[in-house]
Amino acid sequence: MSNNPAFHQIENFIPSPYPGEMIASDLYNPSYRMAYRAVNVNTVPTTPASATIIGSGSKRFAQAYDANIATPGHMGSGLIKLHDYSYIGPCALPYDKYHQWALVGEPIFWGPDFAKWYCETHCATGTFNAEKHYRFASEFISQNRVRSVAGEHVILSAPGQDIYGHWLIDFIPKLYTLTQSETKLDSIYLEHIPKWAHIFLQAFELAPNKLKSHPAKVFSVESAIIPSSSKSGYRLGAQNIKNAWQHLNSQILPQPVPAGLSGEKIYLSRAQFSGSTRRSIVNATEVAQHFADRGYKVVAPERLSVAQQFQLMREARVVVGEDGSALHNIIFSNSGAKLGVLSLPERTNLWHAGICHILGHTVAFMDLPENETEDLSIPALASFLDELEG
Repeated sequence: MSNNPAFHQIENFIPSPYPGEMIASDLYNPSYRMAYRAVNVNTVPTTPASATIIGSGSKRFAQAYDANIATPGHMGSGLIKLHDYSYIGPCALPYDKYHQWALVGEPIFWGPDFAKWYCETHCATGTFNAEKHYRFASEFISQNRVRSVAGEHVILSAPGQDIYGHWLIDFIPKLYTLTQSETKLDSIYLEHIPKWAHIFLQAFELAPNKLKSHPAKVFSVESAIIPSSSKSGYRLGAQNIKNAWQHLNSQILPQPVPAGLSGEKIYLSRAQFSGSTRRSIVNATEVAQHFADRGYKVVAPERLSVAQQFQLMREARVVVGEDGSALHNIIFSNSGAKLGVLSLPERTNLWHAGICHILGHTVAFMDLPENETEDLSIPALASFLDELEG
C-alpha cells in the first residue's frame, strides 16, 4: 500500500454526459464501483435572493450569498451506492483500497473544507494537502485492523453527527430521502446519536434496534448505501430539504413551553450557554434587558427540550440571537418570519440565508464589535431591530 493515499472528490467521478445538477438522473460508474439513484426532485431556489437578506448591515452577507448560489454544484436527492469500500473513523470517511484514495465531496457530506480540517486535526504527523496527498488514511488503516461486513447496509455516519444544526440541515433531509426511497432498512450504521436526536429518528419511524455502531474503527462493507446531500455549499435544495422539514414538523407533537416564554418576538440568549468556544456578547445582561423592554421573550434554548423549542418557533414571528445552531429552528416558523443574526465579524455564516431563502423568511445580520472586550452598542442594536421589525 502507498504511504500517501490520494484525496479525491466524488464530483470528479460523475461522467461528463450527466448534467451538472444531479436532480433526476441515475448514473453508474463501474470504474469506481459507485452508482447514484435519484429519489426526489431537488432544484435550486428560484426566488430572488435579494428579497431574503435585508438590512443595512447585511451587505457582505448578501454579496457572499449571491456569489455562492450562482456557483454550479452537484445537489442530488437520492442514494449513492459504493461497492467494497472501507470506512474510517467515527465519521465513516470512505476509502477505496484498490485505488488507494479517500473519497470526499459535498454529495457525501465531506466538503473539502471540512475534510481538510478533519484530517489535519486527526493526523498524527504531516500536514493535509488537498492538491497532493495526506497521511491520515494510511496512518489510521495501518494502526487498526479492517473488519469486513457482508451484505448491503446503510451508512448514516457523517461529519456533524453530534451537532444540532447539522442534524437539521444534513441528517433530517437524508433521513427523508432514505424513507422516500423505500429502501429496506434492516441495518443502519450511525456511530454517534446524541440524546436530543432520538426525537428525529422517531419522526422517521427508525427503530433503535435498526441502528448500529461501527463494528470497528475501520470497516469495509460489501455494498453501502449513503443518502446524498440535498445541498451544495450554502445552496439548499428548494424541494427536498423543505419537504423533509415539513415532514418533521408534522410528526413532532406540541409540547407546552414554560409560562412566560412564548410570544411573537423571541430573543435566544447564549449568556448561560457553555457548549461553544466562540466568544459571546460582553454586555449580555444589558442586551437581554433591551430585548425585554422591546417586548421580546428572552429564552435560553438549551433549557428547553427539542419539542419545546419547535413549539416556541411555531408561534414566533421575529427571532433574534447570536449566530449558532439554535437559530436554525426558524425552520419551524410559518413562512414570512423574520430572523436577526448577531454575528462575529470574522464569520460569514450563510446557512441562515439559505434556510430563509427556501422557506420564504427574511434575515438580517448585525456584526458584533471587532474588539472582543467591547460592549455591543445598545443604540446600534435598537436601529438594527427597527430595520428587522419594520
